Amino acid sequence: MKMKFTEYNSTETNLKGIKDNNGKIVIEPKYHFFYGQFRVNFIACDHNSNSVFLDNKNKVLQTLSNNYTISDFNNGISVVTNNSKYGIINYKGSWIVEPIYDYIAKFTHKYFVVGNDDKWAIIDAKGKFLYDFSFDYISRIKDNLYLSSSSGGMLVNKSGIVIEHLEYVEIRHYNTRPANAFAVKKDEMWALADKNLKPITDFIYRSLQHNNGNQIAAENEKDLWGFIDSKGKIKIPFMYEFARPFSYGVAVVRINELWGAINTKNEYVVDPKYDNIEGGGRDLRGIMDGCSFNLFLKDEEYIEYLIRD
Repeated sequence: MKMKFTEYNSTETNLKGIKDNNGKIVIEPKYHFFYGQFRVNFIACDHNSNSVFLDNKNKVLQTLSNNYTISDFNNGISVVTNNSKYGIINYKGSWIVEPIYDYIAKFTHKYFVVGNDDKWAIIDAKGKFLYDFSFDYISRIKDNLYLSSSSGGMLVNKSGIVIEHLEYVEIRHYNTRPANAFAVKKDEMWALADKNLKPITDFIYRSLQHNNGNQIAAENEKDLWGFIDSKGKIKIPFMYEFARPFSYGVAVVRINELWGAINTKNEYVVDPKYDNIEGGGRDLRGIMDGCSFNLFLKDEEYIEYLIRD
């Protein structure tokens, strides 16, 4: 008969232990809770908030101090961080990847993204490098990963296979409406691209920024900012010294060295009179002559309130 295990509480201490299906105590009740059970192995939290890996003989296999954070286990392994370095551990408490890297995140159940010293790589679930630290940039593009360096990059699918080599040093995915847009970078300049990552504009933008909605904040070759849609059509002329992306239908802009805010029709909802504007969308704060003003949205206009110390 297959052995089954059940968590139970001590009536005296209210601490938790493990019994088998015959009622025999397997793990003494001295833990605050169990947050992992894998066949005949367990992970418990002790009185010091340490993570304790145990087998069904009550043997401690590994103890991680409370400065470690364990993510959800997938296929018996988990990404672990001590808030400075990342590693990968299995349910038995054995390190698959020692916590020596600046960043690790799951790509699929088979592959992980690893970052270290501003370089990026992909490893498999056994810690073996699929692609080494030769990439300066990495991003998720739909179900794929894009890894690139100064000479271009490659699109890697969920199976870890390179499906396309591209000349871009960076790709961004924008959730624009009604259709998503992509921004691609080459030779320090940006263009918009279609869903197949083919450019639909020339590489004429120094910067492309997006938050939500259909309009993308763009900086042209003359260092002026305006807004374009996901097809590259100009929606708001390039007339601003700086523009932040739209948030809740409002974009903060600078013109003649003063800050204001506009709506999607390029109408001022906050006149350009401030030395700076902090925040975005419905939560704005204007700075003028050393004073701060909360700007509250009412009937599609912002009302100014002086903040007093």
